[in-house]
Amino acid sequence: MVLQAYIPDSFQLQRELIAWAIERHRRGGAPIRLRIVKGANLAAERVFASRMGWELPIYASKHEVDANYKRMLMAAMEPDAARAVRLGIASHNLFDLAFGLTLRASRGVEDEVGFEVLEGMANSLQKALSLIGAPVLTYAPAVG
Repeated sequence: MVLQAYIPDSFQLQRELIAWAIERHRRGGAPIRLRIVKGANLAAERVFASRMGWELPIYASKHEVDANYKRMLMAAMEPDAARAVRLGIASHNLFDLAFGLTLRASRGVEDEVGFEVLEGMANSLQKALSLIGAPVLTYAPAVG
């Protein structure tokens, strides 16, 4: 699953998923997988909502998106949550990746939290993460 931090409802949905996954894991179920991204379609969302006359369904400013992204990472890296929800930190921002590395180390969840990057983007960051032993999943969008 993927949650986009630029959508205000994402944090509450994440909390619900974490609670469900913790209960599932307690009953012997496998952890679920969750990728958290800031949101790649911010400009397109603005244009589409404007053209349709809809209320904007996303945060109005970048600092709100950044704050929500970090809040979502912190919630996902609580040890109980991390055991039940395998987190993929998706970003090409050096500071967000450093925050993720520091947070997962400080909370002892290195085995449960990895990094996910889009194929062809920020290859030097992918390599740097790999060189320090951080798990990196490279993904690519597909259309049918």
